[in-house]
Amino acid sequence: MLITSEPSAELLATGRARLLGFRIAEAEKVFRRLASRRDGRAAGHFHLASASLLKLLVSDRPEFYQEFYDRSDALREILDELPESAWKSFFEAEVTLHRAIVRAKDGSYLRAAYAGRKAYRSYKSLVESAPAFEDAYKGLGLLQMAVGSMPSFYRTFLGVLGVGGTVDEGLANLNRAVDHSLFGREESIIVLSLFDIVMDTDSGNKALLTSLYRTNPESPLFAHLYGFMLYSDRKAAEAEHVLRPIAERYTTDGHFYVDYIDFFLADAVFRQDRFQQSVTFFQRYLDSHRGPALKATASYKMGLALEMMGNRNAAESFYADVRAAREFDSDQVARRAAERLLSSPMSPTDRQMLLGRNAFDSARYDRALSIFSEILTDSSNDSSRRAEAAYRMARTHHLVGRVDDALAAYEESISLSANSGARWAPWSEYYSGKALEAVGRPVEARSAYKRASAYQGDFDYHQALEKNVKLALSRL
Repeated sequence: MLITSEPSAELLATGRARLLGFRIAEAEKVFRRLASRRDGRAAGHFHLASASLLKLLVSDRPEFYQEFYDRSDALREILDELPESAWKSFFEAEVTLHRAIVRAKDGSYLRAAYAGRKAYRSYKSLVESAPAFEDAYKGLGLLQMAVGSMPSFYRTFLGVLGVGGTVDEGLANLNRAVDHSLFGREESIIVLSLFDIVMDTDSGNKALLTSLYRTNPESPLFAHLYGFMLYSDRKAAEAEHVLRPIAERYTTDGHFYVDYIDFFLADAVFRQDRFQQSVTFFQRYLDSHRGPALKATASYKMGLALEMMGNRNAAESFYADVRAAREFDSDQVARRAAERLLSSPMSPTDRQMLLGRNAFDSARYDRALSIFSEILTDSSNDSSRRAEAAYRMARTHHLVGRVDDALAAYEESISLSANSGARWAPWSEYYSGKALEAVGRPVEARSAYKRASAYQGDFDYHQALEKNVKLALSRL
């Protein structure tokens, strides 16, 4: 990082350790000292801008946006004065990528795309001119993976802008950064593990994330990421065990708090049917987080928790607060569900289904199967409710390894929801493909994936389905 003296190297190592521990205020003091040294100016200002980026990503507080741009601009002025080198090119690519991320975060998608194009070209040029410069592969891999996993419209648009790449290329470059980069290992592990979590795969990166958490157990960042991994793996009690101690310390111990801990702790508790306790942390998230991320889902879940506790009037106020502030699947799903619940209270079947979903999401699979079977076999329930119950039965059978039972239940869900416009049929086709692929039936799996992709309409989680099907077909 253009550092030539031992004192500056020690400051860099100390500041980075504190940054990873999410003692950001302490890290910033160290980086200011580093930036005051002649050989540490670029590295110091780079890490100050990175600290601002981390703060705004986990809190969305407006003041950190301006702080980031001020620090980013200061870094660019310093870089303009430096002679050409691989490290200068790296800093230029990184600061441009960071600006693309911030532009996307505040909804300036076109400006984010142009910044992303510039960053991509900078990384690409750097690895072509200096292929042994291992730190460049993290940013290049991140951009390649992001582009490769986007829906086709966005990939086409970015292709016109000169940005390309596939998921496999991105994963390979990120893995290279994990193994060989000097400073990009932790970030690369985070990106790879999040990919595994979101795409429900396991390439060994979850184990790397676990190791990072165990090395830094007091860091709110790694506690959040590890807790999110457990939450996503339906280990609600284990996620609560990781997240609760951090949440109870809140901002009293010198760490910078990660707002998302409140949301995922609330939902982990909710999944264990402890609705009263979940309300406390959902409310704190709604009160403290400044941006739109997860706000629609938090308000919707607050409404559900209150209604399950018998407080319909309070629940209605939270359903009315649900706003789809972003074009994300989760926001749209929360909005539609809240609108339905505003028009009529939860029915006994609604309550039963919620308890079944919670049992599934907290790995209480026998209870989930019992609840879904009861809904499915009750002829008084309409076909939509029974289709959902069949789908969720199938998912439960699938996860515990009963593939034949899962395939039969997926087929029943498809039959019950044919032409309904609901998500049960297309998602049943997709998961049928996954089940068939896992047992060595690739031809049938490919057919199922193609049937899934043929469904049209604005059904719940249609964006995620398109992305998942594209990646599945590319695998085959």
